[in-house]
Amino acid sequence: MTGRFTAWRTLAAAVGSGVLFALAFPPYELPLLAPLALVPWIAALATEEKRWRGLVSGVLFGLTYWCVSIPWIHYVVTTFGGQSKTLGVLSVGILASILAQWPAAVGWATVAVAPRNSRLRLAVFPVLWLAVEHGRANVYGGFPWNLTAEALYRHPVWIQSASVMGAGRTAMFRKVIWPAALPYVLTGARLAFGRAWIGVIGGELLASPQSGLGEIIFNAKEFLNAGDMIAALIVIGILGLCFERFVFQIIEAATIRKWGMVSGVRP
Repeated sequence: MTGRFTAWRTLAAAVGSGVLFALAFPPYELPLLAPLALVPWIAALATEEKRWRGLVSGVLFGLTYWCVSIPWIHYVVTTFGGQSKTLGVLSVGILASILAQWPAAVGWATVAVAPRNSRLRLAVFPVLWLAVEHGRANVYGGFPWNLTAEALYRHPVWIQSASVMGAGRTAMFRKVIWPAALPYVLTGARLAFGRAWIGVIGGELLASPQSGLGEIIFNAKEFLNAGDMIAALIVIGILGLCFERFVFQIIEAATIRKWGMVSGVRP
């Protein structure tokens, strides 16, 4: 009986940690759980013998966390997409499965990096967690999947009022849901732009060997020309700042500030 419990302990701990971690974020907002949520899973991984159980535990953690965090996908698919509840559940499951690959990598690597009961596992877990979060932010552009739920649950009175006033699906989305979600969409766009800007400089370095900011920085590094390198970095920073000032802030001023969707900012 003890051996069977030990075999399933890591998987059960992953599910429990997934639930606790989801409760720390919107729409549940129990932030005190955030520093404690991962403890059961980490403790179980520290004593796990099998790599495959570490991998499966990561999958279960990801599925549990994302299924609890993004129920708004079901709401959007069924309410505004006009699809069946079955398809709504399937949509949540598919998205959760895609996002679960990242904690799965953490679970497998934590078990694989050192033998059972090694302190190295405890040390490497936060490094792996930060690495996969960085990777997920780059691959998916930093889209705030769970924060989007906050736009739906914080304004139920608006949704109910719009329904009572006869707003259809299109009007509900355009006049209520979209304005409520837009602050978080813009936050995701800002994060995505930062990652994309880094990618543009790197791609320009590889694809434009004759000229460009990336080439200037590369040559300055090779020839120890600090002046050119600093000048190129300043230009990159100015271009990014101009994009923030003249694109994102203009969009923000014309939408969420005008609509009063930013806390503490007068429309």
